[in-house]
Amino acid sequence: SSWNATGLDLDRSYAYEVRTVDAAGFIGAPTACRELPTPTKRTSIGISVDSASSDLGHGLPGDSITSTSAVTVDTFGSPGYALHASLDHQPTLGVHVIPATTSGTPAVPGPWVGDGFGITVTSATGLQAKWGAGTNYAALTTSPTEIHATGAVLAPNTANSTTTTMRYRMAIPATQQAGAYSTTVSYT
Repeated sequence: SSWNATGLDLDRSYAYEVRTVDAAGFIGAPTACRELPTPTKRTSIGISVDSASSDLGHGLPGDSITSTSAVTVDTFGSPGYALHASLDHQPTLGVHVIPATTSGTPAVPGPWVGDGFGITVTSATGLQAKWGAGTNYAALTTSPTEIHATGAVLAPNTANSTTTTMRYRMAIPATQQAGAYSTTVSYT
């Protein structure tokens, strides 16, 4: 014989046991309890950046240059996500390297201090107060580090599209060479 379970919720486990009934109506002992897992809900996530590059231009010693990028995250079935960022290296021009900002870290960003390269989040769904609406900056490293999380702000089990806007800032030390410094920021 067979049995069909219908109307079960997704992403949930159900337990069942089976008993036999003979022709005389006697009920047999139950089988060992079995678990019936149901499929998980369908989820997906995609990340896109508004431009393949963000040009900070040709910098002169003493310059403080900014540029922005917008990262769009499309989700389905997910109540939230965490956006991470990392650098492949500090901005370079030949052997010349712009140091990381000492303003703060992605966990605890702070007001801009001195020279260096840093990032801030200027707008986002559920923008975290730590960014000070884009006035607090953080250094990035080669390890992906969370810079924004939506938590449960998004509607679960539906399609969501949110955009997080970052501002990059590069303050070139007076002792550095003028030129176009480059690095790669990756988002995951």
